[in-house]
Formats: sequence, structure tokens, C-alpha cells
Amino acid sequence: MIQKIIQPRTNRSFRALAPLLLMLAVLGTSVQAQNVTSGSVEVVPLTAAANTARRISVYGVWPNGCPPVGATVASETTTAPRTLVIRLTEVFTLVACTQVLTPFRVELDYTPNTPGVLHINVLQASGRVAATGMLGVSDGSGANANLSGTWIDAPSVGSLLVITHSVAQPATLVGSWNLFGRDGQPRWYFFHSSRRTPVPNIYEAEIHEYQSAPNPDCATSACPVPGFTGKQVGILRVTALTSREIIVEHWLNGFPGNILAQRSAMKRVDL
Repeated sequence: MIQKIIQPRTNRSFRALAPLLLMLAVLGTSVQAQNVTSGSVEVVPLTAAANTARRISVYGVWPNGCPPVGATVASETTTAPRTLVIRLTEVFTLVACTQVLTPFRVELDYTPNTPGVLHINVLQASGRVAATGMLGVSDGSGANANLSGTWIDAPSVGSLLVITHSVAQPATLVGSWNLFGRDGQPRWYFFHSSRRTPVPNIYEAEIHEYQSAPNPDCATSACPVPGFTGKQVGILRVTALTSREIIVEHWLNGFPGNILAQRSAMKRVDL
């Protein structure tokens, strides 16, 4: 008996669409794979007066061999919270990307002109958030100046005050104040959890002396050892005159009122 073998017929429409479907499949796979695994935002300078140009860098690790090649500003919202939207420039090709983690870094310049905090959202082409950050814009007055930096006593060019001023929480100062006692030995004060007083350019915080237990490993030279804030030594008051000049006061707890221990006119150190 002779059996007739019937060959399956391929739909001509499918054959015509096959290359297009393959192209879409490859492209779709590439798009789905390009979800950034980690991203960060760096702004230089982080805080400055209005109309000061900033260099914004976006960097991180891309999950394949086709990282972003640039970035552009997409929009800036004026309603709270004010947000700068940056979109990464991605290159889509029909060639599959190598599946290897790839570091990337892209930069762009931007000049904000409205005082306040500006949040930054970096988006991929898909609309997913790749990284977030923020920058601060001051109006140049003491009440809105960011005090982050290194300060020295202006008359004597002595002592050293280092402040970190939160951009997200403008009332928060954290830092250390390096002084010398009557015996000529260094004294290290530490402060945090500050508050803004009813006068907007004045900040106050408890100040503690930073200490360490005797350590035999430091017999011949200073060395890094764990320290602790042993005791409160008063109140620190920082009055911001401008973005470059401050008055620092050390008040001792007393009765019926606090006693001024010292006052220092300080200026910012240019690095």
C-alpha cells in the first residue's frame, strides 16, 4: 500500500511577517533587560546661590553591555515638591546586548534659578526611576544659606568648625568644633540634632565633648580609636550672617540663665 504523505502548508502571511516578529522580539527583549540595577546622582556644587551652574552626574551599574550614552533635562515642576526630571539617553539596536554588568556615568549641566530644595528624578526610556537625588538653591542671605563646609575663627585663623547642613532638612546641622583648652591641649566638641530658632538665621544644638578612653596602642602617636560623647558642655548657637560669615557662640548652662562662654566670628574656608 502506498501512503500519501501530506506536507504541512506554511501560511504565506506568517512567512511575510516572520522577520518583523523576530525584530520585535529581539528589540523587546533588549528593552526589558535594560533596567538599571543601581544608580546614584552627584551634584557639584550641591548647594549654591540661584543662577549658579551645576554639573549633575548620574552613575551606576547597567545590567548589560548597552549602557546609557547621555542624559537630558526633560522637565522641572514648579509645584511642591519641586522636581527636576532627567531622562537617560539609551541606544536601541537590533543586535542583542551582551549580558554583562557595565558601569556607566553620564553628565549634564543645569542652572536652577529658584531658591529652595530641588528634587531630582532620573528616568530610563521605559519611564522607570533609575536614580534620585536633590540639590539646594540659596538666595545668598544668611537665613537660606547652606552652611556645609569648613570654618575657621576669622581674627586668629585658629580653631576649626566643620558643619554638614542637611539639604532635605534645612534646620539640621551636624558637625564638630576643634578648640584648645587653657593647658594647650586640643578639645573636640560634637553637635547634632540642631533646631532653627524663631529667628530664621539662628541655629541651636546641644554640644558634647568627644572623648576616648586611654589606649596603649596610641603610646607614641595619635591613632584612630572609638570615641564617645562623654558629657554635655553647653549649647552651641550658630548665627548665619551670610553664606560666608557666621557667629558661633558657646553657652554654658547656668541659673537663672545661660552664660556666654565664648563668641567666635568665623569665615568659610575656600577649598
